[in-house]
Amino acid sequence: MRTYNKINILGHATRDPEEFGEGKGWCKLGVTTNSGWGDNSKPQHHNITVFDDHKTSFIMQYIKKGSIVFVSGEVQYNKGKDDKWYTAIIVGKFDSAVELCERKGSAPAMADDPIPQNKGDDIDIPF
Repeated sequence: MRTYNKINILGHATRDPEEFGEGKGWCKLGVTTNSGWGDNSKPQHHNITVFDDHKTSFIMQYIKKGSIVFVSGEVQYNKGKDDKWYTAIIVGKFDSAVELCERKGSAPAMADDPIPQNKGDDIDIPF
């Protein structure tokens, strides 16, 4: 039987991403989501680590604090030096994604907005 470890998150970037590895192409990103509704709403903070050159380049160029992002990756549990368990979301090269879910002008996309068309080399999507 095949097992499956997958998580999808849609939320706001809590800080500007941090790049590590001096050209090795990995970064860290914080995303917050809400659980509950109205007065019962509680923020949930997620630590995301991205191990992919192309995705890291995209994140560092386009994602800033407050951006709405979609992240698809896998969950890992790690024991820290203080003997506490920490949850991390890992985005690798395969079977994962990071997408910016807003336009550059920060105006939300509307359902009746025209779909952008790729007319050749004018749009460069790094992954």
